[in-house]
Amino acid sequence: MLREVWLHIGMEKIDMHEGMMIKVLLDSGAMGMFMNRKTTAKHGLKLQKLERPIAIRNVDITNNSGEAITHQVECNVYYKGHVERMRINICDLGRMEVILGMPWLAVHNPEINWETGVTLYKCLGKISDNLHLNNENNQLER
Repeated sequence: MLREVWLHIGMEKIDMHEGMMIKVLLDSGAMGMFMNRKTTAKHGLKLQKLERPIAIRNVDITNNSGEAITHQVECNVYYKGHVERMRINICDLGRMEVILGMPWLAVHNPEINWETGVTLYKCLGKISDNLHLNNENNQLER
């Protein structure tokens, strides 16, 4: 049985309109959208400093090795005919490039075949139209 669901999405830099393909993990345990620091450096993505840092913890409740989230990137994300502008928080993710967590999953509600990993996707909206992560208490808000 499949334990992880990975997607390949197109991502475009806002300032340069350069595209790239990124491997993304769908993670229902993640309460945000995250990109690895190494991925931002590899693709030359422009970082935007947050007004206030966001504390981040790993699944096992330990502090993330990169400590607090202090930056994000804004980019256009393309997947199966859908495009949306997203802000993705930057942190250390080990071997992963990007994690799309509950804000993305709740809005898009993809159907996942857990035997094959095939994802059926119907565009239901955009993250910016429906949900955002409250930086003060890390809670999803509508």
